[in-house]
Amino acid sequence: MQFELAGSADEPALRRLLHAAPLAGDIRVTLEREPCIEFANAIEGERTQILVARAEQVVAMGARTLRTSFVNGRPTRIGYLGLLRVLPQYRGQALLLKRGYAALRTLHGDGAAKLYLTTILADNHPARRLLEAGVRGFPTYRPLGDLVTLLLPTRQRLRRCVRGGPTITRATAGDIGEIARCLTRYGERFQFAPCWTPAELVSAVRARGLTPGDFLLARRASRVVGCAACWDQRGFKQVVVHGYSPRLRRVRSLWNLLATLSGAPRLPPPGTQLAFAYLSHLAVDQDDAEVFEALVGACLRGAARRGLEQLALGLAERNPLAATALARFRSRPFRSRAYLVHWPDGAAAAHAVDSRPMHLEAAIL
Repeated sequence: MQFELAGSADEPALRRLLHAAPLAGDIRVTLEREPCIEFANAIEGERTQILVARAEQVVAMGARTLRTSFVNGRPTRIGYLGLLRVLPQYRGQALLLKRGYAALRTLHGDGAAKLYLTTILADNHPARRLLEAGVRGFPTYRPLGDLVTLLLPTRQRLRRCVRGGPTITRATAGDIGEIARCLTRYGERFQFAPCWTPAELVSAVRARGLTPGDFLLARRASRVVGCAACWDQRGFKQVVVHGYSPRLRRVRSLWNLLATLSGAPRLPPPGTQLAFAYLSHLAVDQDDAEVFEALVGACLRGAARRGLEQLALGLAERNPLAATALARFRSRPFRSRAYLVHWPDGAAAAHAVDSRPMHLEAAIL
C-alpha cells in the first residue's frame, strides 16, 4: 500500500470515498463535498494537504489543515487533523493506521505548526481509547473537553425581546471591519478560536457562500456588542442521511408523526440531504446572555424564511453561553471530544496552553 499526498486527479476518488464512508451512530450520515472538494477545503484554513492510502484504489484519506487561531490570546498558526475516512473493508487494520501516522509525521516535519486539534464523536469509544492510549508512533492526544453541536429547529417558539434589550440589525459591507473587531475581542478570550481578518470575511474563497448580508449585529447604544452569521454551505458541503440504527428504524414512523405535531425535525429517508446551515461567526461581548439570545433568535427567524429547517451551532461545554443555549432553545445536541495533538517537538508549546475555555468554529471543522 502506498501513502502520498493527493493531487487534483484524485478529486473524484476522494469524493467517492466521502460518499462511501458514513459516520457511525444512531443516525449514520455522510459528510460530502460536491461538486469540488477544494471549495470546502478552502474555507477551513490557509492550506489543506490530503494524505491518501492507495491499494488498487484510494482506500483511506486524512487531512492536515493549517489555520491561524488564538492561542493564549495571540494569533498562532496551528493545524487541524480531519477528513479521516477509510473504506469499510479496510477498517480495523492497525498497520494502515500506523503507516498513516508515519506519513503524517513526515508532513509535520515542514515545521508549519507545533500544535494540532482534532475532534472525535464522543460515543466513538474505540477510537478514543486507541488515541488516548499513547501508542508508540502516534502523536500525543490530550483531551480538551467536549464540543456540543446543537441542531436548532428554525421553527420554534421564541421569547419576545425585552424592551431596552439589544438592537439587532442586518450587516452591510461597511460593517465588515466592525465585525472583524468584534470577533477578535471574543476570540482572544478563548483557546483556538479562529482569527478572522476583514479580507477573509468577504473572500470568495475563504468565505464561500457567505455575504455581508448573512451577518447580524447586536448593538447597545449604537455600540456593536455581538455578531453572528447564517452560513449556508449546501452548495459545496452536504450532510446526507445514510441510514439509521435498528432502534431508530423501529420508531422512525412514530417519531415523524410526533415531530409533525410538535414542529421538531423529522427523520428523513436515507439519501436525503439535510436542509441546514451553520450559525457561525458568533461573538458576544462579556458573554451577555441577553445579546446571545437575541442574536440566535434573529438567526433562527431569518433561516426559517429562507426555507432552512435547522441551524447548527457549536459551543464548547465550558463556554458560558452553552448553558444559555440549552436552556433557552429547543435543540438536539451532538457531542464530540476535542483533543490537542502534538509530536514530541510540540510538547513545550502544548504545556504552555493556558486554561481558557476553547471555542471551535463548527462551520470550518
